[in-house]
Amino acid sequence: QGYRSLLVLPLVYGKEVLGTLFLRASREVPFTASEMRFCRIAAASSANALKNALLFRDAAQEAARHRTTSEKLRRVLDGTPDVIVATDGAGRVTEFNRAAEDLTGCFAKEALGQPLEKVFPAAASHVEAGRKGRELVLTRPDGGACEIHLVSAPLTDVSGEAAGSVLLGTDVTDLRRAEKSLAQAERLSSLGEVVAGVAHELNNPLSAVLGYAQLLQADPGRDDLERDLSRIVESARRCQRIVVNLLSFARKHPAKKMPQDLNVCVRKIIDLK
Repeated sequence: QGYRSLLVLPLVYGKEVLGTLFLRASREVPFTASEMRFCRIAAASSANALKNALLFRDAAQEAARHRTTSEKLRRVLDGTPDVIVATDGAGRVTEFNRAAEDLTGCFAKEALGQPLEKVFPAAASHVEAGRKGRELVLTRPDGGACEIHLVSAPLTDVSGEAAGSVLLGTDVTDLRRAEKSLAQAERLSSLGEVVAGVAHELNNPLSAVLGYAQLLQADPGRDDLERDLSRIVESARRCQRIVVNLLSFARKHPAKKMPQDLNVCVRKIIDLK
């Protein structure tokens, strides 16, 4: 093609060959020593520039991958119905997903960098709850009650040192409501089985009440009137106890703790049985 001289120099960075510098000339005079020295300097500079360009490209690609991964994780965090909050070693919020926003009424941009006890005080006191978790009753911004199961786990850095914590909160409001409804349904189901026996239990004292009342009507001047009246009262009270126990079993009472006499509890159960 009319070329009379060729010069090929490697583009070397350290021990890595990145490419070649390829020169062609149509003149009859070959490349001189000074030209070759200049080309070697140009090749070395080109190798440095090329390596920097490759490093920049790799860094840009790695940053793009991190951005893509970060966006995916953000969508996952915001899409989950569970509350996810992370803090650094100083207790400042580093992650605050959308469920946490809905629960606290605080936006993520407002929460990030703030102390956890300021943004989510109810959770701050339970950071050390551990993997077993605890249940909290919170009030939503709209005033509605919400019960969440909160679990916390420590975060560590590459050296294994403590670097903060992450809190996961699951809304168990509907679950607890369903459990209470199920318990009440089981009580009512058991009540149906008890009714047949209760009818028989009530029939006996009522028969006594009716019998003694008829005796009094037949002979109002009897000497043992007081004894029969006491039996009527005793039988009526027995009926009353049965009805009270039955209603107490069937009614839905709010859960509360108080001292109890175990003997009284046993007697109530025996009466009910």
